[in-house]
Amino acid sequence: MHSLTTRKRKTIAAFVSLALVSTSTLVTAVGSSTVAASGNLGVLRTVCPADGSTLTPGQIALVDDGKSLQIVVVDASMAEQCSVKATPANLKVRFPGNALDIILSGPVSYTVLTREVAFGIVEPALCESYYPGSSPPLLQISLTDPDGVAQTLTGISGLEYALPSTARFTPASATALYGDWVQCHAIPYNSLVANAPDVPAPGVTVDPENPDLIFADGLETPTSRADLRIEILDDGERYLTRNIQAYIDQPFQYVIRVRNVGNATASGVRLREFMPDAAVLSPPVPMTPRVTIGGWTCENEAEQSCGASSGQLDIPDFTLAAGAYRSYTVTREVAVADVDDKVAISTAVFFAPDDEVSKGDVSADDNVASAIVTLLENAGPTITCVDPQVGAGPNALPNPLNMQEDDAVREFECTMTDAEQDAITSFTASSSNTVLIPNAGLLGPRAGDSWELFVQPQSEGSGSSLVTLTATDARGATRSLAFTVNVAEANDAPSFSLFSSTIVQSATGDVPTNLLGDPLEGPNHFPTMEANCFDSGNTACTVSISAFAEDVVAGPSNESSQLVQPVTLAPADCVLANGSGSLSNMFAVLPQLTPATAQASGSDFALAWTYRKNASAALAFTCTVRAQDSGGAQVSGSVTFSMGN
Repeated sequence: MHSLTTRKRKTIAAFVSLALVSTSTLVTAVGSSTVAASGNLGVLRTVCPADGSTLTPGQIALVDDGKSLQIVVVDASMAEQCSVKATPANLKVRFPGNALDIILSGPVSYTVLTREVAFGIVEPALCESYYPGSSPPLLQISLTDPDGVAQTLTGISGLEYALPSTARFTPASATALYGDWVQCHAIPYNSLVANAPDVPAPGVTVDPENPDLIFADGLETPTSRADLRIEILDDGERYLTRNIQAYIDQPFQYVIRVRNVGNATASGVRLREFMPDAAVLSPPVPMTPRVTIGGWTCENEAEQSCGASSGQLDIPDFTLAAGAYRSYTVTREVAVADVDDKVAISTAVFFAPDDEVSKGDVSADDNVASAIVTLLENAGPTITCVDPQVGAGPNALPNPLNMQEDDAVREFECTMTDAEQDAITSFTASSSNTVLIPNAGLLGPRAGDSWELFVQPQSEGSGSSLVTLTATDARGATRSLAFTVNVAEANDAPSFSLFSSTIVQSATGDVPTNLLGDPLEGPNHFPTMEANCFDSGNTACTVSISAFAEDVVAGPSNESSQLVQPVTLAPADCVLANGSGSLSNMFAVLPQLTPATAQASGSDFALAWTYRKNASAALAFTCTVRAQDSGGAQVSGSVTFSMGN
């Protein structure tokens, strides 16, 4: 840090005049807590705020009359004038030794009795005051950083205010024997975005005691002097880093190392760190994510612990012998951010300017360091599901997966891969319509980083369900794969019950029986015999049995509106079951379910046929009778016809 030039300012009683030109016509009188202003102020050259607001009598204001900068209490004669400081967007501060302005946030205030100028800063500044006395007759500055932390700096010898076209305050520090009592390092964020690359490149191992390679042990000095240096290193202390990559919502680490590369012991060394962890930075500051403060540990050159704590580093006075160092390994986390967002980490080391042993710092240029943290997304595991019977490619899990109700289970093998090679800690599957696709049974057991996926609709179910597969890695990152299962209604087959599966016919025209010789009779089932059955001169017998196919149902409840009708029996529907002979040897008219018209659920069908009385007693045929619903689905049953003796 460069030495700060002391600027002396003229004071009148308890009123402060910070003059660019030392003359002033302002006459003041001091009250208990206020300053009254009178006299001819001349022509005021002022900067008005954008909203057109003006000063209010009684306010403390900084007024530029073209000759001097004065802190006054506004009276009625000044009420129509504008305050120079009333436009925060146009007001900045430049600390000595820094090339760039720091934007102020909010208005500037001035307290007369304590002679304190207070303002907030949008971009951080790391400051320390070693001034041993009270503030008056010097000024003191109270600055509030972007995190809302206020710090009062005593030992300010003057405050230079540039003309309104620049709108800049420049504090001047009172000097000690070997430097300035007040030391500040401004951190303009806009200048950090284009920071220098890492030294050396990542992966190159260097001497951890001297990671910067060039002038690692400092410049030789003819006298005994301390030379403090601060560095930000990667978490392995392998190289200097200006660029840190971190994952959103995941802890990351880096090392802050302060070294004394001079040849004298440095006492009263202080260390500070800054990162945005509270307030939201305002435009035009480009870095807005918040950093969650984690813990830190410290070790010294003897590889011994020198403390552990949490929060931002704010280390009070300590001593560093020549060649000694302290390394602080800090853990941080950025919780709410977008990918590629950037956030700045800054740190500074300070020296006691009255230390007779160290005689100050050889150079303050290396007393501040910053690094840019770029936020990466831990994307979570990738999920791939394929049909194991077919393989990958076009046979991957389709979206949508179209099925029919009552389809057999569809099986897929789901494999998880993680780009960051994190372990897969869990894999879950959930259905948005558990009535159709229950959660239970979706996943089989784990095999390495693979799970079996089973998709089967509930019986008679139809509709859609969104099935979501979610994989989680060891750092908590998740990724999901969702697909829609569409289940179309299937036309279920109708049903009926056949009165008998066997019919034994009589050559003499007796009533047909079953195989046991029992008559085929009962309510609604007694056979109706035509006259030809009993006429010995006739060779054929016509028989019908009512309600032979009973309890006819069109299908499940969702198909109750459908109708059912018989399907005409064809010769191919009858197969020889015993003996020898053709179908015509057994039947003059094939068996048929009647009536041939469609019937609603709950109806019965009769069975009618004409058999030949002179058929061989050993001859038997099994015939398949059918009925179908309105959608074409069929139900069938078999009846075996044979001849009795």
